[in-house]
Amino acid sequence: MTSITNKFRSLGNNKSEKDFVDNPILADKSLQKSSSKQRPQSFMPSITRPLSQVSASPFKAYNNNSNATSTPAAPTLSTLSSASSVDIDAPKRTRNKPTRAAASMPNLNARSAMLPNLRSLVRRSHSHTSTDENSRLDLDLEIVRQGLDLFLNSQMSEAETLLFDGYKTSMYITLGYSFINYLKALMTFQAADVEKALECLRQTINIASSLRKKDSGLMETLSNLVRGGTGIGTLKAMTRVQRHAELVYAEVYLLKAIISIIHDETFVAFIREGLNIRSSYTIYRSLQKFLEIVDAEINEAEFADPGLGGARVAALYEIDEHLTSGVALGIGLFNLMLSLLPTTVLKVIEIIGFSGDRPAGLAVLESIGGWSLDSSLVPLTVQLSSDTGLRRQFADMALLFYHTVLPSTMPCKDASPALAGRILAHNLALYSRSPFFLYFSAHLQQTQRRIPQAIASYETAIAIQGDWKQLHHICYWEVGLCRMVMQDYTEALHASEILSKESNWSKAVYTYHRAVCAYVVAIGLGEEKKEEKEMMLNEVQGLMENVPGLMRRIAGKSIPIEKFVSRKARKFLFQSNYLFLPNLELLLVWNCYEIMPLPQLRRITSLVDAEITRLEIAQLSSATGAPYDNFYDDLCLAQFLRGVLLRQQAFFSDPDVLVSDPDLAHHHALVTRALDSFRAVFHDAWRIRFDHYIYYFSRYEMGRTLLLMGDIRAARDEFAIVLSRQSIPVPADAEPGARPPEVKGKYSLENMVIFKTHNSVAELDEMEKEGLFPAGRANGRGSGDASRTVSGNGTPEEEVEVEATLMVLEEKDEGGEDEVKTVVDEEKEVEQLEMSEGKTKVTDYAID
Repeated sequence: MTSITNKFRSLGNNKSEKDFVDNPILADKSLQKSSSKQRPQSFMPSITRPLSQVSASPFKAYNNNSNATSTPAAPTLSTLSSASSVDIDAPKRTRNKPTRAAASMPNLNARSAMLPNLRSLVRRSHSHTSTDENSRLDLDLEIVRQGLDLFLNSQMSEAETLLFDGYKTSMYITLGYSFINYLKALMTFQAADVEKALECLRQTINIASSLRKKDSGLMETLSNLVRGGTGIGTLKAMTRVQRHAELVYAEVYLLKAIISIIHDETFVAFIREGLNIRSSYTIYRSLQKFLEIVDAEINEAEFADPGLGGARVAALYEIDEHLTSGVALGIGLFNLMLSLLPTTVLKVIEIIGFSGDRPAGLAVLESIGGWSLDSSLVPLTVQLSSDTGLRRQFADMALLFYHTVLPSTMPCKDASPALAGRILAHNLALYSRSPFFLYFSAHLQQTQRRIPQAIASYETAIAIQGDWKQLHHICYWEVGLCRMVMQDYTEALHASEILSKESNWSKAVYTYHRAVCAYVVAIGLGEEKKEEKEMMLNEVQGLMENVPGLMRRIAGKSIPIEKFVSRKARKFLFQSNYLFLPNLELLLVWNCYEIMPLPQLRRITSLVDAEITRLEIAQLSSATGAPYDNFYDDLCLAQFLRGVLLRQQAFFSDPDVLVSDPDLAHHHALVTRALDSFRAVFHDAWRIRFDHYIYYFSRYEMGRTLLLMGDIRAARDEFAIVLSRQSIPVPADAEPGARPPEVKGKYSLENMVIFKTHNSVAELDEMEKEGLFPAGRANGRGSGDASRTVSGNGTPEEEVEVEATLMVLEEKDEGGEDEVKTVVDEEKEVEQLEMSEGKTKVTDYAID
């Protein structure tokens, strides 16, 4: 679903016809949409301006506050190097002497002074001093580049064989071999694979340590300890190989810390490796500052001696793309991942030296490949060579993860499917058989609700290579979810069976998924298959009994999602082998309603409506108001599901339809019913016996709905309830014996909803800064026509949708309930007619 705040974008297409013929990814209609939504302009790469007009290091983007000038900026590093090292598209340099203002760092808040492409800053490899040390390094980098290309193109065994020859003798070849084994260990979780990966990483650390510059004395050692990292003076005095050794040392310690925390489940290991992560981060920061200072020195030298001074400084430091792409990848990932943490956690880790800046992290990652959210800029087109930074493709994968995978788990306001499509088109042209980029391609289709196409792409990624079965498991997981979205539980069961038998990532989750799919299939069997149904239900019982014993621990703590499925499995057994709509609950947990096509949303809504009607009839016929134990767990879950489903339909966006004619009254009815469903959860939540998470997730979803409607203040109130972990309110007139136990801070999946809420608040804050909604508006409404001014630059469809959401707020105060009720009744009649014609298959979950 696309929120209103993300909908006001200009649409365009700057791709040639040949691009769409050569790249199937670009042929997708949605990828022709060019998002004009931008992060602060100080972080936007410039990849169409002449390189001689670009200045400043990409790392300086979020530390610079100088004033803007109208004079051209100083040349970048690539324009100062020898002709053989300049990109072929770079314009011929002039010898016009720049002004002092031009040589200074530009104002990165000005539209004309955009962040340069990282490649224009780092193409220095041709200026290296010819030494045996540099020649050996260049040869090793070329071999690793070949191995990486093989690996990315599904030739894993060939890559491993190539890199094994230099294992333990070459720093970079050992790093490449270690990285392959590291990925294998993460995917298998087999003890033997983990131990081999750790041994390879230790070998890399030893080689990198031997090549690092030794402190020249006690004073330098103490100075580095006080600063928390290597000093700039020390980095300047290093050789090219020594600076690469610093980078590799930081990289490998980070990789080792991650796998050690997962493998060694003790809290002591968590603390120990946490300190190693901080050491790695400190080295990255030191290298970042070094590159910033070098860039400033080059600008000064070019000002003093245009055309030659900068080149001399660049040659002195021997900066190459492998170094800067590695630093950019590390800094970008640290900033990006830390920025996703809740504010309270981020403040704590900032005390010990970490920092997280999401726009800065994304900008640095984009600068490695020259990507930009501005679709008017042409992406960098560079053929792979030994000079192409080794980390370039991993930076692209990080961006693809952020723009395609992460939005399916939490709100990401600046996620751009259009940018993801451009990155995929570039990389699939280079690695047409890459299971990694094919996976991201499938996930992009999945986020655009093109589920059949996504399934086909996942199956292609599975079939394209057989060396690493573990890569298949990642795709089988997504295929299973897609099958569940399409309500094809037989095929979903097949995927979950493969995962539960072959994958070690989370046996508890895979087994529970398998049990739920088998449960739905069994319940749907008719009386003519009574024996088969009984056998499947017995199998389900056995699987549910196994789930709690399959839980794992990381850093001495249980994994939240495994705790959730374990509780649900125990509840299934406690309720005599019964769960209420467990398949729809799983789809909600994995945010699958965000990718569900409209027909499936309507069919499942009909199913949930029927279940709510059945539960309400049973409630009326019961003397106590609760026909059975845990009745309100089921009723609140059904109301919660209906609220989410209706909200998805109300704000549904079809990527294949640019402009449509929405029905305002129908939209109004859907939003009203969604709000009423969430309020029904709040009313009965205090009666919930086990599934208290429903209340807090409903508060979050209520806040998301209000945010989409533009009711900023009310949305903040809902998010505040989640973030403050307020207890479920109990009516004052409730009987003492009916009051539930205290559940504050002890509900399932608490961290998941906290992360979602944190990012929603960040999105809301950004909306107010951008002026999408008046910050001081009460209840989302202003006075007179001002309440209807949201953006002013949306498409007719988008403006009408905004009108519809505002109508909900206005008409509830004007007595429009009768009209809403009529529309709702008509909608139910249409859905019931479709069901009667056999278009919808409703599974009976009635309790015997």
